[in-house]
Amino acid sequence: GFIWFGTDEGLNRYDGISIKDYLFEVKDGKSSYISKLYDAFGALWIGTEAGLYRYDYLSSQFQYIDIQTFNGIGISSTIYSIVEDKDENLWISTLGQGVFKYNPSKQLLEQYPLQEHEMSIPTLMVDSENQIWVVLNNVGDVLYRLNKATNRFEPFPLHHSQPDMQSGSLAMYEDTEGYFWLGTWDDGLHKVDPYTGQVSVYLHPSQTDGSMHIHSIMEYAPHQLLIGSDDGLLLFNTITQQH
Repeated sequence: GFIWFGTDEGLNRYDGISIKDYLFEVKDGKSSYISKLYDAFGALWIGTEAGLYRYDYLSSQFQYIDIQTFNGIGISSTIYSIVEDKDENLWISTLGQGVFKYNPSKQLLEQYPLQEHEMSIPTLMVDSENQIWVVLNNVGDVLYRLNKATNRFEPFPLHHSQPDMQSGSLAMYEDTEGYFWLGTWDDGLHKVDPYTGQVSVYLHPSQTDGSMHIHSIMEYAPHQLLIGSDDGLLLFNTITQQH
C-alpha cells in the first residue's frame, strides 16, 4: 500500500501521511540517482547509475547485485528498464551494456550486447505470449524481439504508411487487445500490429493536439490509454482517437 519514489538523491516511501527517506551508498562513489524501480519476488529492485540493487522490505537492507556473467561481466552502467517474464527472470536494459537477463533464484546473469546498438536502450517489454521485446531510441531498427531458438535479439521490421514518420522510441505497451503502442521522441504515438508490423500514427506533433517526447503509456481502461509526455498527461481513446 506504500508509494515508492526513486529520486536524484535516493529512495523515498510515502505512506499517505509522511515521506520516509532511505539513503544507501552507491558503488564506486557514484550519485544516488535512481533511474528505475520494479517490484518483484518480494523485493524492490532499484536501477542506478552503477548497476542493480535489491531492497528487502522485511529487513530494510539494500544489497548490491554483484553477480557476473560467464564472461566475467557485471551490470555496472545506468539501468533504464526492468521487467519480469513468466520464467522468473528479470530483463534489464542499460546504457552502453545492452540487455541483461538475471535469474535471482538461480543466481545466473546473461548479457545480450545487441551488436552495434549498445548505447541507449530506454525500455523493454514482455508481451502476453512471454516474448521479449527491446525498444531502441534511434532511427532505423527501433524494435527488436528475442529469437528464443538462437537466443539473440533480431530486428522486427516496422511498416510505416508514412515513411517520414519513423522515430526513436521511449516507451512500449501492449493493450488488452494485443496491439503494441510505441511512445516516440518526435513522431507521436505509434500503434503496431505485432504480426504484420504495420504502423499507424496518432498524436503527431505536427497536429495541434499532438505530443512530443512520449515517456510512458498505460491502459487506464479498455480502449483508454494514459500517455505521459513533455506536453503533459492525456487520456487517449483508441477507438475514437479522441483525447
